[in-house]
Amino acid sequence: MPVNDGRKITLVLFGGIMCGIRGIGALVALEELGLKNVFDSVYVISAGLPNISYFLDNKIRLAASVYYDDLSGRKFINPFRIWKIVETDYLMYLFQNTEKRIGPSSILSLSTRVYVGMQNIETKKIEYIEVHEINQDQYFSLLRAGVSVPFLHPGSTTLHGKRYKDVGRSFTNSRASIHVRTAWESDATDILFIYNRFDQYRKRFAPSDRTFEILPPKNALGLFETRTDVLKSAAQEMGDLVKMTFGVDEPIRLK
Repeated sequence: MPVNDGRKITLVLFGGIMCGIRGIGALVALEELGLKNVFDSVYVISAGLPNISYFLDNKIRLAASVYYDDLSGRKFINPFRIWKIVETDYLMYLFQNTEKRIGPSSILSLSTRVYVGMQNIETKKIEYIEVHEINQDQYFSLLRAGVSVPFLHPGSTTLHGKRYKDVGRSFTNSRASIHVRTAWESDATDILFIYNRFDQYRKRFAPSDRTFEILPPKNALGLFETRTDVLKSAAQEMGDLVKMTFGVDEPIRLK
């Protein structure tokens, strides 16, 4: 549990479909650094939601195997299935009904606040829902809404009487500042930003001892990357980078 020391430490995670594997590597590193319980709040979009869910449920390495085992090949992403390129139903099955399921009760029992950014279908605006505003039965609806990428998976999910989807690909560019600004305008005393793609970063505020940012390598990692070896390498590279940033020259352990 976060320490009640007067400081409010916030973690900000991004999405990017399969680029979310980098977020997994970063979270493995934070766990190995003993920083799992330091965050009072977390702001997430897209793949950041299942990533932080596994992290808070003490299953972060299991999450890594979801990416490079269960989402490899064309089981999750199939560009020839044009009516549903991203198979969110399959992803939700993994989250709910397999040995790799996520446990909402353990997450909702924590005091860590998790703010999930999603697109309101009617207003086209980004809204945030904090996970403690929903009950355990609604948690998977929140997950579905958060990862249902516009144009790549049909339909939307209703929460609190509103229809939501993932923030969408355009969020990486002009709208990405919303996610950063939302965390920036919170009452956090310390904010750690961890990006999954280099192009998610934009210089949006003056340098401050209140914020710290970790950017991934500039080498390309595709949104639709499904090769197991490439995904494992990306997780390892990002995790090692995070540990090195904190002064620990030691690779992460993905298993």
